[in-house]
Amino acid sequence: MKRSATIFILLLAINMSCTLERNVSEEDAIALLYDYFNAIDIENIDSDMIDNFVTDDYFIYEAEKKYPKKEFIAFIKEQYKIHNTRSSEWTFSDFRVSTDLNSAHMSYVNKGEFISNDGVATRMEWLETGYLVRTDAGLKMKFMFSDNIKMETVQ
Repeated sequence: MKRSATIFILLLAINMSCTLERNVSEEDAIALLYDYFNAIDIENIDSDMIDNFVTDDYFIYEAEKKYPKKEFIAFIKEQYKIHNTRSSEWTFSDFRVSTDLNSAHMSYVNKGEFISNDGVATRMEWLETGYLVRTDAGLKMKFMFSDNIKMETVQ
């Protein structure tokens, strides 16, 4: 009987350790952010790459408007066209990430530089937040808020 109880406890412990999930990691959340911005880069904006990184009901508050994914991509494409953009680059800092089993919230500073075909550099800075959720397809961005706090143009 004692041996049966020991085997039962051992099997229960093994089963529990196999089914325990871990929180979304800070590293995974930050990696998703980099993937997201790579997907909206001038070189990738015409692809469907963004679909890999956002939920079906994703939206963002940007430029004082609420944009679902499709409208946001159209907005970004329009901005690239208006400013005759040939390259886009983002740098992130000041991360604050909170995670739990199925989600993560992050805030950060985003600095972007956009170079036009005639060599003019537009530098922008935003304070941003994002809410990420674990899906069957992996971690995805569900919501973002972006507040532009600085912009300069350099000839």
